[in-house]
Amino acid sequence: MARCQISACHHVRRPLPDGVRKRVTHKILHSLSSEQIASLYDLRPAPAGKRYALIDGQPVLLTQKDYTSLLRINELARVENLPDGVRIAPTAALTQNELRQTYKLPQLETGNNYAVVNGELVTLQDSAFETLHLIRIARAIF
Repeated sequence: MARCQISACHHVRRPLPDGVRKRVTHKILHSLSSEQIASLYDLRPAPAGKRYALIDGQPVLLTQKDYTSLLRINELARVENLPDGVRIAPTAALTQNELRQTYKLPQLETGNNYAVVNGELVTLQDSAFETLHLIRIARAIF
């Protein structure tokens, strides 16, 4: 299996569709539905047997098998608590350093990484983080 070069994954960033930033509130949106993601990004409804998800602010179109893999990765993740009054935008597409600086997060131990999955800030070990980014790159919408 090819291994993701993490530094490259952090820099695979695409612009948000016109107007998305204006519509996104800074409220934490847990477990965004496929329909909510489609609406947020002005996407057509997901085809039968597929669904949208967000990985580090980027929409991805997943098969049920892919989505099950994402859920397994999420089970390995630890949800991070943000300081009172701080909210993360579900469309946040930031590098590790940008996440730490923007949200005043602590430096993680070596081998751990921050990610934003469906609007939820999580920490993952390297292997799960690499798999998450392989899914994001392979199933990116744009």
